[in-house]
Amino acid sequence: MSYTIIGNAVNSAARLMQLAQPYEILICDQVYGELRDAVPPEQVESRGDVTLRGRADPIKVYCVKVPLPAEASSGT
Repeated sequence: MSYTIIGNAVNSAARLMQLAQPYEILICDQVYGELRDAVPPEQVESRGDVTLRGRADPIKVYCVKVPLPAEASSGT
């Protein structure tokens, strides 16, 4: 049995994943609006408006900064 999900939200999430660097979490304005009370403002950095492939209009993108695991920050 296999499952497939499709749609604008799934495509946008996939495009944001492609743009993200290792250990980055990129979110759109709508998700940030839902998380605004749960994430301290100093942990969120605006990346400005980004036009994603397959979308006509740009979306506002944010990067949620999270602590790196010890092995990632040491470069090993």
